[in-house]
Amino acid sequence: MEKTAEYPSNQRPLRRHTWMAALLWTGVVVTPPLFLFLLNRAGDIELKFQSVFVDPGWIHTALDLLIWLVGLLGIIVVMKWRQREDWQLSRVQQELQLTQAAVEQMHDSLFLLGKDGCIRSVNRAAIRNLGYTRQELLQMRVMDINPDADKTLWMKHWERMPQIGSWTFETHHRRKGGEIFPVEVISSRFWHGGREYLLSIARDISQHRKTEALLERRLQYVTRLSAFSRGLLQPSPDAIPCALKHLLEATVASRVYLAQVGDTPDQVVSIASSHEQCAPAVEPRFKEPEFQSGSLQVSSPQRWLRVLRQNQPVLGLVDDLPAEEQACLLERGVLSILIMPIWIDKKWGGYIGLDDVWNKRDWLDGEVDVLRTAAEMLGVYLSHEKAETTLRNSEQRLSEAQRIAHIGSWEWCLHDNSLVWSDETYRIFGVDPDRFVTSYEGFLECVAPDDRERVRAAVDAALWEGAVYSIDHRIQHPDGSMREVHEQGEVIFDGSNNPLGMRGSVQDVTRQKETEQQLQQLLKQNQRLHRRSMRIQEDDRKRLAHELHDEMGQLLSAIKMDVAYIQKKWGHNSTELASVTADIQDIVFQGIQGIREITQRLRPPMLDQFGLLDAIQELVDKWRQRNRDTKISLSMVDEIPRLSDLQEISLYRCVQEGLTNISRHAQADYVTVSLGLRMNGWYWPWRTMGVVWTPLRPMMVLDCTD
Repeated sequence: MEKTAEYPSNQRPLRRHTWMAALLWTGVVVTPPLFLFLLNRAGDIELKFQSVFVDPGWIHTALDLLIWLVGLLGIIVVMKWRQREDWQLSRVQQELQLTQAAVEQMHDSLFLLGKDGCIRSVNRAAIRNLGYTRQELLQMRVMDINPDADKTLWMKHWERMPQIGSWTFETHHRRKGGEIFPVEVISSRFWHGGREYLLSIARDISQHRKTEALLERRLQYVTRLSAFSRGLLQPSPDAIPCALKHLLEATVASRVYLAQVGDTPDQVVSIASSHEQCAPAVEPRFKEPEFQSGSLQVSSPQRWLRVLRQNQPVLGLVDDLPAEEQACLLERGVLSILIMPIWIDKKWGGYIGLDDVWNKRDWLDGEVDVLRTAAEMLGVYLSHEKAETTLRNSEQRLSEAQRIAHIGSWEWCLHDNSLVWSDETYRIFGVDPDRFVTSYEGFLECVAPDDRERVRAAVDAALWEGAVYSIDHRIQHPDGSMREVHEQGEVIFDGSNNPLGMRGSVQDVTRQKETEQQLQQLLKQNQRLHRRSMRIQEDDRKRLAHELHDEMGQLLSAIKMDVAYIQKKWGHNSTELASVTADIQDIVFQGIQGIREITQRLRPPMLDQFGLLDAIQELVDKWRQRNRDTKISLSMVDEIPRLSDLQEISLYRCVQEGLTNISRHAQADYVTVSLGLRMNGWYWPWRTMGVVWTPLRPMMVLDCTD
């Protein structure tokens, strides 16, 4: 702005003639009244005023003195007045310089305009922003720097100013080089020196517009990414295509596509699935056969695959790519590409890409960030989908296994009394999952009335006493049929060892129970048959023993007596006859001994005469005599309860057969035979013990059970 200053009319400095006139006026006006006042106070002269001057000389002298005094007073007044005006002028000049400096330091352009649109004054910011010199701007009009304004529009603008006072609006300015940029203008109209002026302050809002556009784009990106994520959350097979459509709208690209690779070796990367969304009139890429199946090497250069595996994007103009990579893209009309890798469970799982077939565009940072965020979302979605598929398959396999094994699972939460059952649990209890209210009370209603208290007691003991929850009980189906189940569970505790709930399994053991009952019946039948068979065998043994003893023994005894008679009567006459009869006697003796042993094995006489314990003692003593190289010890109870003949002979046979097997096969150094009775509850179990072999000294321990 020009360094000139104008002062208000009431503050202009006094000229020389001005203060001289003031001095004369003071002398003419003030002197006569003052002179008359002095004469009247003296009282010596009566004077009728006819003229300013009087004849007496002393009056002239006094009047001259008075005039000089008044003149001196006027000079003093004028000097004080001039000093005050100089001080005010200095202050105004300082304020003007301060205002001028502040205007020059403004970052916004300032223009002082006349009614004709001519620029009367500008600040440094206007010079800097427009690129003109101060002299050039002071010779220009508003229409020269504002491409939106003409003379007609300027006059309308000028006429509106008195009605609205100050006015804020947006327009454009043109720099000296021809560049047009947006500005925000604040204009105010005022009067000065009888003339109208317009003061306008223009602010360059180019960066503001860019920021607004960037924020608008980012808001659009965020909105579309939000829609993209919501699309992925839709439980629909079209979730990915719907999400890709929002991504296409966000980036204003021609085509967006997704390729998910299969689980194959690195050197052969196959496309497992693909999705694509295209703008109107744009041909899809994935309809081509090489994109539907096969390897990515067919459709993607090796360099791209290496870059994507390094978690780096592939982007840029197609013209900037190597020649071998341009061919596959230019033939499809692609001018710009942006491809971002997708990672699934920390493994490269595919890519998502953008194509532009209309423009050669340098992808903005926001677009790259949007695609990177979309790739991360897709990675999480595909990972979650993969986990859901695996979980779904596992649940199906578990449900199938539970169905085959008739085993269901359950979990009970004490906080809200909620009970979660598996599908097989519903099948076991015979209830409809959509109608049955799963709760602890509902579970007890399914339990057979006779077993209900027992089940409740088992649950309470597990929760509050730390007992193991394992119980067999019956359940009643809605049709009234009964099933037998086995439940196994554990209690869930918090950090303070307070029970939170229970979880466990339930198995339908109805068929097993029926099978067990059938097996028990068969076992009882087998036991009865075995006892009957043993009884028959013992009867046969006893009968055979009696027959051998009574018939064969008597026959051999008769033969022995006859041979003795022959030897006594004729043996002394013939040596040969004596020898033959002696041999016959030995044979008969051996036969009698053999019959005795057979008879004893078939039915030991000691068993009938003295009982089981004495019979076993005799059996062990005879075995010791026959096996002198093997040490044998016998441990038996002093008394046993009364046993049936079948039980006694069974125990005796066990010891007998065991010792026989040891003699034939064990080659033992030491044998211990232990026979005892153990009581437990309401029955008397006899435990059958087997053979325990050691490398050096085999042992055999026997225990028998009926």
